[in-house]
Amino acid sequence: VTNNHVVSGSKTLTLIRSDGTRINARVVGRDEENDLALLTVDDPRSLPPPLALRASPANLGSGVFTIGFPHPDLMGHSPKVTEGIVSAQTGLHDDERYYQISVPVQAGNSGGPLIDMEGRVIGVVTGKLNALAVFQQSGSLPENVNYAIKSKLITDLLSNTTGSEKPRGSMQPTGTTLAELTAEIKDSVMMVLAQ
Repeated sequence: VTNNHVVSGSKTLTLIRSDGTRINARVVGRDEENDLALLTVDDPRSLPPPLALRASPANLGSGVFTIGFPHPDLMGHSPKVTEGIVSAQTGLHDDERYYQISVPVQAGNSGGPLIDMEGRVIGVVTGKLNALAVFQQSGSLPENVNYAIKSKLITDLLSNTTGSEKPRGSMQPTGTTLAELTAEIKDSVMMVLAQ
């Protein structure tokens, strides 16, 4: 699963595993309204174990983190981890499809998982508040005002996509610290190269 804006208009999609292995992918489902896309590959056994989706909403103030590949041409292709909290259970104008998060994100984090401290995906990182627009309107710069689409919409996309293969058993991380969870999860987060 990734953001639709990551793959929209692309002719080829490649998933890059942590060991550098490249896997051709294609879009099998889209939810343009909620900026989600479902990808598939020819041989699902070539993929790392999937992450579990959290069924219930995350609580306000819950610790969360993301693993992603911001600015890979500048910062490198290794995964980057950032952490924060669920700052609000809604997005802009109280949009209930989103969480507002304090997790620092950059271009390249879009489409990455937002993960709770039990190793479950609670959403997909989708964007950040436009700092320039806020500055022009208010005279101050916002800090770490970012957004993730909630996992319920991922579940809806999966159930509404005909022909999508039933997901394999998901990973059940056992770590209790951010470092332990990251070590277990990082190989299941892949860079999406859209060209």
